[in-house]
Amino acid sequence: MGRRAARVRIWFVICAGLLSAVLADKFQCHEKFYRKPDCVDHPDGYECLCGPGFRWNNQQCVSTALDSRLEFDDLQPARYALLLGKTFPSLSAFTIAVWVRVPKPDHHGTILSYSLDEQKNILRMLSGPTVRLHLLGGLIDTGYSLTADIWTHLSWTWSNADGLWAFYVNGSRYDHNRGLSSGQMLQTAGELLLGQSARRADTKFDTKDAFWGDMVNMNIWSMMRDDAYAAGLPGNCDWSECGDAVEWADFRFGTRGPIYLRWPSGLNMSLSNCLSQDEAAASCDRYCSLTIGAQCKEQVHENVVWPRTKARDVSMMKCPGWRRPSNSSRDCVESEDGLDGIWKDANIEDCLSRSIRSLKNGVKDFVRTDNFNETLILEFLHGLTNMTAHFDFQDNPIDLAAVIEAAHQLVEAQSITLFDASWTLGLYHFAQTKEVYPTLADTQMYFKEMTEFFSNVIDERLDPAWFTTLPIGGEAVKLLNIMRQLSDVISRSFMYHIRKGHLALKDAVIDFASDTLAFKVQVFQVSDLPDLKFPSAMDVANELVDTEATFVSWDARHLKTSSERASMDSGSRSNSRRPSVDPDLPLGYVGVSFILFKSFQRLLPNHDVKSNSPEDNINSRLISFLLHFEKQEPSNLSRAINVQLELLDTFNISDINCVSLIIDPRLHKPFVWSQDNCNITKRRNSYVTCQCVKPGLYAVTTDMYDPKWRPVVLVNIPLQFPSYFGCSFVAAAALVTCLLLVIVRAKSITASIHRQFALCILFSQVVFMAGLMQTNQQLTCQIFSVLINYLILACFAWLMNEAFNLYIVITYAAHSHGGGSSTGSMVRFYILGWIVPGAIVGAFIGSKGHEFFNSEMCFISWDYIWFLAAPAIAFSTVTFLVLVFAAKEHAESSYTKNEKANKIIINHTKAVWTQMIVLMASWAFAIISLRMYGSILKWLYAFFNCLHGSFYLIFYGFLHDEVRKFFRERQKRRQSGGMGLFTRQSEEPKEETSLVQHQSPGNDIELQDKTEDDDDSPDVLLSKKQIRRKAPPPVRPPKDIEVKITVL
Repeated sequence: MGRRAARVRIWFVICAGLLSAVLADKFQCHEKFYRKPDCVDHPDGYECLCGPGFRWNNQQCVSTALDSRLEFDDLQPARYALLLGKTFPSLSAFTIAVWVRVPKPDHHGTILSYSLDEQKNILRMLSGPTVRLHLLGGLIDTGYSLTADIWTHLSWTWSNADGLWAFYVNGSRYDHNRGLSSGQMLQTAGELLLGQSARRADTKFDTKDAFWGDMVNMNIWSMMRDDAYAAGLPGNCDWSECGDAVEWADFRFGTRGPIYLRWPSGLNMSLSNCLSQDEAAASCDRYCSLTIGAQCKEQVHENVVWPRTKARDVSMMKCPGWRRPSNSSRDCVESEDGLDGIWKDANIEDCLSRSIRSLKNGVKDFVRTDNFNETLILEFLHGLTNMTAHFDFQDNPIDLAAVIEAAHQLVEAQSITLFDASWTLGLYHFAQTKEVYPTLADTQMYFKEMTEFFSNVIDERLDPAWFTTLPIGGEAVKLLNIMRQLSDVISRSFMYHIRKGHLALKDAVIDFASDTLAFKVQVFQVSDLPDLKFPSAMDVANELVDTEATFVSWDARHLKTSSERASMDSGSRSNSRRPSVDPDLPLGYVGVSFILFKSFQRLLPNHDVKSNSPEDNINSRLISFLLHFEKQEPSNLSRAINVQLELLDTFNISDINCVSLIIDPRLHKPFVWSQDNCNITKRRNSYVTCQCVKPGLYAVTTDMYDPKWRPVVLVNIPLQFPSYFGCSFVAAAALVTCLLLVIVRAKSITASIHRQFALCILFSQVVFMAGLMQTNQQLTCQIFSVLINYLILACFAWLMNEAFNLYIVITYAAHSHGGGSSTGSMVRFYILGWIVPGAIVGAFIGSKGHEFFNSEMCFISWDYIWFLAAPAIAFSTVTFLVLVFAAKEHAESSYTKNEKANKIIINHTKAVWTQMIVLMASWAFAIISLRMYGSILKWLYAFFNCLHGSFYLIFYGFLHDEVRKFFRERQKRRQSGGMGLFTRQSEEPKEETSLVQHQSPGNDIELQDKTEDDDDSPDVLLSKKQIRRKAPPPVRPPKDIEVKITVL
């Protein structure tokens, strides 16, 4: 009966242990210190929000308060931590784990004790002088001594099944055995203490047995854990493990006496130290995917930002670019374990232009074909080059990426065809006897087409598409890789044809130059490799580049030496299935490629353009130097590569660095400008010299002084407010002058010339303002260009007419004594003022055609600005000479005229001189302001235009004799009060005036009534002579004379 009861008792213990293990696996840690996170969906994944004082620990949110220690810094008075608010359970097995640090290892200190009623210390764990365990009357002395002031992790495991026990130090098993309290159990409802032995009968403590030191993370499990579990406990820095019987958080509420709870613990076990950000994000994604559902993260792919999308859904995104309302699509599928979403390839066919889609699909189908026809590569490449030369990509980056990908596939296809089939079978060597593609002509044509494609695709015309690519610089990096592949393909093709005898080594060079880049590839024999420099003086002479300010050079002597050493071992190398090597040329060949980019740096910014950072901005052109070895490439170059880079901006820069481009798919961004491989050796005001240890792409970065610095895009606005104001003012002055001469009915030829000159000024200013920027329609713009140039020259021609008119009046009045007449018509002035400028402009347009017109505005091309300036200067020169002769003639004949006539001539002379000066100045500043940036020149243009209009209105309007006479007569009529006698007297001389005007010379300055003023102008003197010769003056009735006297 006793044996049977013992068996039942054993089975009960085993089942209880198994049950406790199952329950322990489902145990939840203290709810006040552990909680579930709130899953928040973000574009780049889930975020586990834990709230203040909590952090995600890969499984759940844990309170940062757990990272604390109990500090027992003295023995007196008594201090301890009591398990409070929780009953200690019955245990048939346990695992105890704790971190301790003691100042005196030989002190007899109690780490833990458990008592039940009168049973004292039925469980007791001691720290010194050796670590010991008292359990239900049994004692285990491990013989292990703690080290002073060193944190040590201690673990005890025990099971009443055969009394198995084990002791671990820092996760490693230190000792183990069996026979400890077999078949016994720790009963529930006792008192568990940390830091003190059991109470005495007077409920006080024997403080000589108190713990002295620090304690962290005491946990008790209701099962015997294995070695693997115990080994992981010291590294539990995420605080994910907590005892199911007693946990560390349970002791926080039962501290008694002057015990200190310090935070943090000082174990260096905080979550930030043991859990990386990437690990936390991945575990959070797994947790939330199980809780909510798997999703694909936000991703940039095919220049489209694909948002966070649930697994098994399809993401639809609008195509980038303003031209198409079409959509692209992409499937998000679920991973096999259901924890992640996986993006499939995007469908962007509807985002492509029809012609680019056709070309892209044609190239894709071509390269996928087995044994494709290699000669079609050039046909596809020619179509690609033509498309990039003429196609308008607008701001659609997908079109741009498609042509770059097509070029990549064509380079890959070209590299596949570069082989010379050869093999070795036993003692015999076989080789293909027929020449394989590409031929030398094909290689040269391929290089020409591909470099033209590069030049077209990086032209600033495509910047709207480039600047919308994602990620920034990603497509530019792809293009650089294609260029590198092209250099390698051309180098290996040249090597092939040199060995075949199709190409001499001295002719193994090819280059290309355009407005965007200069590209050169040349093959050398390693043993004869010269010192390299690009661009060289020969390259500049051949117009491959325009300057040597930016160059790369390399001393290749060490490479020759190493190659010679390598050739000594060439005979011992085994044959392979690679192209055969001519034994007469053991050193092999090397291809050298150079690329100088003139503005490519804008497509490879050192940081996101939106960040607008003043630091490390690319401030030079980019230059590339690459070596393409026929055999194995050296691991490093013992001699540095010298690079000189011209600075693009030298104003307020600092922290100058030489950098090289690093392209690594493992990086978070497509590329990085690194300072690791280059250093500065010399710096001047306008350039920097660097030494780099590896071939690659080089540039200079600088910090900009202004923290708000950004690349300044200067936009010249030809016409601004000052321009419009000045043009409007002079046009208004000319219009007022013309209307004045019409209102007063000025009929003299001088007045007619004034009117024509005013109309010319008015039309030139209006057309200049209205037509200069009409660039939307080419024909309209060209018409305005012709009109502007014609009217400017017409203004100078009519100014010349003013000078001729002045000279004719002065000379005729001084020298005409016979019966001849000076009368003439306006025809000759019309020819000089309107016909001659038109003939000049027409001749220039006929000689240059479309080259005559400016591509930026409706004006003459800047290359032919002298077609406008030269005739204007010629007209002004003639005007100047005529005025000089007129002044001389007036000085010689002024004594023959009265004061009134001389004053009129002087005013007219001043008018022509001032008009000549201000007209030349205003149009000169107008043309300069169109070409130059800034508003100062435009204000000067407005200033001289205002002077021009003011002088014109004053001299040709307000001071004109016929205008003044008109207003004097109106004033007299108002003063007479409408007296009939005075009116008749005023009207009778009209008969004489009419006669004089009819017979006066065609170049009179003013016609004056003899009864109005006794002073005679030059034209009136001429009229008097004609009147005396042809008709006697009318005899007035005596009655009229008497009336006049009476009135006076």
